[in-house]
Amino acid sequence: MLACGKSLCRLDILYGGLTKLKDWDTTLFLFEEEYNVPFISFELAAYLGTVGEIFLPIVLVLGIVSRFGALGLSLVNIIAVISLEEIAPAALYGHVIWGLLLLQIILFGAGKLSIDNFIKLKIKES
Repeated sequence: MLACGKSLCRLDILYGGLTKLKDWDTTLFLFEEEYNVPFISFELAAYLGTVGEIFLPIVLVLGIVSRFGALGLSLVNIIAVISLEEIAPAALYGHVIWGLLLLQIILFGAGKLSIDNFIKLKIKES
């Protein structure tokens, strides 16, 4: 059940990144007018957020440097929450669930069916 939840989280974030890529003008508009990402320009935030939402879920699905991917997605998740002036309770709850699922990967790794685990086993054999 937890693995299913983690997969849905990854797919949802990946879908968000692909949506941003599909309509780049709207993405730039939203980052300029709607999202208040602190410390960096809206253009850089749009590029970093989109790349993170596309690349990091793929890294997690493959199980390569999973903890790094989960940490990166956690950062994207936190920035998504703090950059909105108003967030619906249901949306906030979704971000909390994603954060907890990502925290599990950060703490325990991707699991036995990951490339990370395969590499770890090969290193132990040597």
